[in-house]
Amino acid sequence: MKERDFLKNIITNKTGNKGNIRHNVMTNEKTKKGGLVVKKKFAIVIACVVVLIAGFIAVTSIYMPQSLPSTQLRNANYEDIFDVIEDFHKLENRFNFSNYFGFGAKTGAPESDSANNSQAYEVSPDDFSHTNIQTEGVDEGDIVKNDGQYIYKLNTSGCIIVSADQGQLEIVSEIAVDNYIPLEMYIYGDKLIMIGGIYEYFSEPYIDYTTFSAVECFYYMSYARTDIRIYDIASKSTPLLLRQLVIDGNYNTSRVMLEEGKLFYMINYNFYYGHSDKYIPQISDSQVNGGEVGKIPAENIYYYDDVVNYAYLIIGNIDLEDTSKSVQSAFLGLAGTIYVSAYNIYVASFDYYSTQSVNIFGWVKESNTSPTTRIVKIALSDLAQKATGRVYGHIKDRYSMDEYQEHLRIATTVWGGAKTYSMVYVLKPDLTVAGKIDNIAEGESIYSVRFNKDKGSLVTFQQVDPYFNLDLADPANPKISKGLKEDGVSHYIHYIGETNFTIGVGRDSTAISNAWGNSVQWLGLKVSLYDNNSGEAENIKTISIRGQGYSQLFYNPKVLLYDEQRGLFAFAYEDWSQGVNFEYKKTQGLLVFRFNLEADNDEDKLIYAGLLTNLNAAEQQGRSDGYWYNTYLKYITRGVRIGDYIYTISDTYIVSYELDTLVEVDRIVNQKEQLA
Repeated sequence: MKERDFLKNIITNKTGNKGNIRHNVMTNEKTKKGGLVVKKKFAIVIACVVVLIAGFIAVTSIYMPQSLPSTQLRNANYEDIFDVIEDFHKLENRFNFSNYFGFGAKTGAPESDSANNSQAYEVSPDDFSHTNIQTEGVDEGDIVKNDGQYIYKLNTSGCIIVSADQGQLEIVSEIAVDNYIPLEMYIYGDKLIMIGGIYEYFSEPYIDYTTFSAVECFYYMSYARTDIRIYDIASKSTPLLLRQLVIDGNYNTSRVMLEEGKLFYMINYNFYYGHSDKYIPQISDSQVNGGEVGKIPAENIYYYDDVVNYAYLIIGNIDLEDTSKSVQSAFLGLAGTIYVSAYNIYVASFDYYSTQSVNIFGWVKESNTSPTTRIVKIALSDLAQKATGRVYGHIKDRYSMDEYQEHLRIATTVWGGAKTYSMVYVLKPDLTVAGKIDNIAEGESIYSVRFNKDKGSLVTFQQVDPYFNLDLADPANPKISKGLKEDGVSHYIHYIGETNFTIGVGRDSTAISNAWGNSVQWLGLKVSLYDNNSGEAENIKTISIRGQGYSQLFYNPKVLLYDEQRGLFAFAYEDWSQGVNFEYKKTQGLLVFRFNLEADNDEDKLIYAGLLTNLNAAEQQGRSDGYWYNTYLKYITRGVRIGDYIYTISDTYIVSYELDTLVEVDRIVNQKEQLA
């Protein structure tokens, strides 16, 4: 039994295993077929995903440069402005944060019928100095003016009028305004134009504000307003207010066209998204609706399709012969450095936006291209936009631009990519390129530039100062000299009248090398006379004042007292030099130089005459009581010449000196600014 059962079990197992084996084989075959189908489907899905990812990567990796400005400037209504701001806000919330910079310049405003050339206006000769200006016949505002008999000086609340008779000084009257911060002024015949600001301090943003006077404006200030006041000063003792214009925005700059008798002003108005009551700049005019505040009319507002900041440039003019006449235009999205020729306003914006590239999703990345400067040209005749253009690089200041015979010349420094260098462009009236000079002084930047009709001078610097001369007689073929290389650098260049002589003011230096590489050691301030008659600059004489001195003239040409009639060249100067026991010696005042190009000896063509200062010996050593406050008020900021006398102006004193000897004659204390 056991043997039979054993055999039976063997037979049964064999049969069962065969069945199982057959079943397993069939099952495995089905599984294999199903697995192949699944694998094929999975592979197809994976392939599709890979293709989609590759396509997405390919598409998103295609970054296109930002487009150049188009050609249509749009005249707005208030609804348009609100829509444009909302569109920009939506764009801002995407990945494209680079939109903050630059603007999309577009043209197309009504054309002006006026001729456009750069013939300078004739200015009648007189026996007193004037504000140092860039364009002949186009006066610039300053903190001090004179008319040959009176000195007008801004203070913290208005202006004082001082009689200057043969060096004898007397305060005749004062214009004082509450909650007003004077910034610049003009004298035009019997009219005094004072431009200032009304600043509103917000203790909590947009909830409440208080207006402060100048001495209290050491707070964060927002929503500034520009206040323009025109006074009749036929009677110097009793100035009479003729007109007051208050406009939303921070004062930028202004000009007075002497021949036309018009004041042109430029104001930057910034606002914040979400505060729609601030989207439209407001204006009040004492001669319109009783001075009631109202919005700038919609027909005077223009915008660009690709607005990229919450700001306006407001440009307006007032007829100084008939002060009831005025015009304003507001450009949403326009800002930058402003240069004013005899016929046009040029606004140049350094455009970081031009270095960005975008893909179809609006994602942004930096490109290797050099950034550009965008230029807008606006006619003074009707405040209408005439042209837009673009050049590579950025400008140093407004002196980097100049218009001559309908062509704009502009000097830029280009950085980005593999190298740094400078360029000079000559642009046609439509701001397209007529000619250019490329790759100037590789590795260096522009420190100063000055144009003079069909000539120009350019200074770049890294370790030595190459002083280049420009030949711009042929707009299509501008030329540059090889350059005079010398130690030091000129921050400011001034042409002496119609001659080919220039004076450069800057810092003296010497090149040094050490374990850390090549650099320069600053030695003090230098004033140099250059002869450019041969086409290449020749240094006739350099006067170096050793120390750590510098001058506001490096960045503010209005500091200069330039008087070609008397061969006078003077400017405010300041120097801190370390003395014994870690004390500092302080020097501040008006450096006076004389020039005479007819002198037989080169040494006599430029002479240092001396320093006029208000600081006593103790203050120069930094040892007086109330040193920081008191000495600051004594700093000389301007000098003027009337007849045979030179006058220095500070917040505390006005002092007269004999022009020939520099001996003090008289002084007065500005009662509003006197020491405590």
